[in-house]
Amino acid sequence: MAVTWAPTVADVAALLRARTKDRNGREQGTFTSELAADQTRTRPTAEAVSQLIDRAVATVSAALGGTVPAGVEGAAAELVALRAAMAVELSYFPEQIQTDSSPYDRLKELYDQGVKAALPRVTEESGEDPTGEDGYKLPAFGFPVNCKPIGQVRW
Repeated sequence: MAVTWAPTVADVAALLRARTKDRNGREQGTFTSELAADQTRTRPTAEAVSQLIDRAVATVSAALGGTVPAGVEGAAAELVALRAAMAVELSYFPEQIQTDSSPYDRLKELYDQGVKAALPRVTEESGEDPTGEDGYKLPAFGFPVNCKPIGQVRW
């Protein structure tokens, strides 16, 4: 999902600088391309992180009510970067999450706090309240009004 406010691969790398090391253990500062020389290729690559960013855009957009108002785009981009960083940890370093050697839990705390902080701004910008009891967007369901006497449902 291409949006103008999505963060870059470098934005995600800024949150996971220690994960930008090449095969020789040298920190690259960002995720490198699959086409990079073998010794400078990072795991994950820039292409893989870009795919995780695209997925995170959809998740964050849904968490904020489906459409991100212009005044919330910066906060949404930060949330997408956090969500993509969480996905890097889950996808590439899952064994480290269990041993508390991963920043996943801290990233999740920042993400959860960010969503809760952004939701009032979404409400203010859009005029609609997308939150549920837990502060996250909930799906909305409805049934047609029953026009018949009690006991006769016609839908």
